[in-house]
Amino acid sequence: MKTAGILFLYCLLCLAGNAQTLRDRYLELTQDTLSHEALGANFLRTYFSSSPQAFFLNRSAWDDIHAWETVKTGSDIYELKAVSGHNLFATYSSEGLCAETVSARTDQETYCLLGQLFRRAILLAEDTDGYSAGLDGYTCYFAAAHRGETKVAQKWSPEPESLTRALTDLGDSIYRRIARHESDWDNTKKEVKSLLEILNHETLSTVRNPIYRGIWRLGVQQIGPEKIAEAPEPPGYRSIEDYIYENMNYPSEMLAAGRGGYAVYGFTIDSLGFVKPAHAIDSSELACAKEVERLIGNLKGHWLPARDENGKPVRCLYYTYISFRPQRYYTRQKLKQAAKEWESHAFVNPEKAPEYPGGMAACMKFVREQTEIHYPKLYRGTGRKAKVVCRFTIDSYGQVKDCHIIRGSGTDAFDEAALQVIRNMPRWKPAATATPYPHFCETPYTMAINFSDAGQK
Repeated sequence: MKTAGILFLYCLLCLAGNAQTLRDRYLELTQDTLSHEALGANFLRTYFSSSPQAFFLNRSAWDDIHAWETVKTGSDIYELKAVSGHNLFATYSSEGLCAETVSARTDQETYCLLGQLFRRAILLAEDTDGYSAGLDGYTCYFAAAHRGETKVAQKWSPEPESLTRALTDLGDSIYRRIARHESDWDNTKKEVKSLLEILNHETLSTVRNPIYRGIWRLGVQQIGPEKIAEAPEPPGYRSIEDYIYENMNYPSEMLAAGRGGYAVYGFTIDSLGFVKPAHAIDSSELACAKEVERLIGNLKGHWLPARDENGKPVRCLYYTYISFRPQRYYTRQKLKQAAKEWESHAFVNPEKAPEYPGGMAACMKFVREQTEIHYPKLYRGTGRKAKVVCRFTIDSYGQVKDCHIIRGSGTDAFDEAALQVIRNMPRWKPAATATPYPHFCETPYTMAINFSDAGQK
């Protein structure tokens, strides 16, 4: 135990000496309270208090969970209460949670120190819009109540030798000590004090997380009397914000200083989906504005334009708010690196195929209904079946064009009916490709149209 404590203190000294070069320095603030969906209401109400002095939970991607909380059970009785199990988040208290619980006695100093440490760590947490996530690894949650308010911070798979790893390692080690029913908490107190000293030297500054507080309306704004029923969409991404966050090059000086920022940009998207020159509405720093401007300028292809209630493409305004958060940037870089590693071992199609509205099930339903409607009247009641293979193009706006037959049925009436079915199709979501830049593209498509006599019993 002493050796482990010495090694932990050595790691902390290394952390303190390399404070300016470490990436995973802060936890990430969540927007939910401890008693709500952030950690699972039934789980917490069953095992833990809603206003903890200090609470820690480690949840793996496979839903293996262990957690603990500091508890004051009497005027001078202090305990560390722990629970572990599998799939606890998905189990309701009325069903009975299948979990192991254990507790260990501690002292007032440990109780108070852990509360101070967790409150300080959460106070320093980055506002990352809840971005942290992953398909594997683990997520650690920290919670503490102060003046009646409970706040929660999290961290997904912190980097080795980072400050957040030191915090999560401490939480894991305390759980193991509770499980062993340890009563000597001197080494824990030394570790907590050392971490608290480091955190107390961290500067509390709103410069790291500046927030836009203007009154400018964000998102899609209509131009003229036409109401917008369908929002514009950039190529390859669900929103312009997704595209910018995915491709952002964080300004180097801001990143080195751990400084956050924001930029608010406005631009026009015409009825053909082309973006007119963007202009800055507001920004915390010029570097943020320039990076957003660069990324918007790199969208050289057209968007899917906004459409009114009649499906007609219309012009619109769009105002986007982009926040620059160092920790979110580092987390995203880790995810992108993991994705590249996966792609190197898998066959990946970089293009997005065209999508029928509602999916292929909706497409097949449409075709079935249309073949019944356009079944040639001359052959109704005869039981005649026919198959026509058609080829058509879905253009970069999702419209169906250039439809022709590549294998006919041998009967002109069925061939013409098949072409009419294809021509009646609604607008698709066009294919998109990321090379050499994100853009929508035309796609040839082949489909077999099958006719059967719905009038025959």
